[in-house]
Amino acid sequence: MNDCSHPVIQSAASFGKGTGQIWADDLDCTGEEHDISGCTFPGWGNNDCTHQEDVSVICDVVDIRLVNGTFVGEGRVEVKYNGKWGTVCDDNFGVNDAAVVCKMLGFHISNPTIQPKAHFGKGLGEVLITNLGCKGNELEINQCNYTGLGHTNCGHSQDVGVSCGKY
Repeated sequence: MNDCSHPVIQSAASFGKGTGQIWADDLDCTGEEHDISGCTFPGWGNNDCTHQEDVSVICDVVDIRLVNGTFVGEGRVEVKYNGKWGTVCDDNFGVNDAAVVCKMLGFHISNPTIQPKAHFGKGLGEVLITNLGCKGNELEINQCNYTGLGHTNCGHSQDVGVSCGKY
C-alpha cells in the first residue's frame, strides 16, 4: 500500500474529465481502509454523477521544512524530492508562496515575510524549485505552478527563506 497520509483532493475534474463508466459516488471513508472497496457507498456503478464531477487524489505531497532560523517558524525553505533535501530559489517568490509554505507547516499565514538571498545560509543539494507561483489558497506547494524539480538556473546564493510569525 502506498503512503497517502496527507492526501490532497482535487475536485471538479481538475485533471480533465474521465471517460466511460463512473464506478463510485458518495464515498464515505474513515482513512483506515486498505482500498476503496472498504468505504461505504451505494455500490459499484450506482451514481448520479457526470465526468464534470470527477475527483483525484494526490498522494506524493512534498515534504517541506524551515532550516537555520532563530525560532521554529522561520528559516531557509527546503523541500524533499526523491529522498533528498534541496532548496527553493527566491526568483519570483512572493507573499502568497510564503503563505502556502507556512500553511503546510501549520503556522499562521496572515503576515509571512520573505527572506531572499540565502538570508538563512546557503543550502546543500540541488536548488529544486524556482518561480513558485502560488495564489495563496493552495494547501500544498505541489498545487502551485513552478519551474523544477531540479530544472532551475539558480544557485544557493538565491535560496529563499520565510518567517511565518513568532509564537
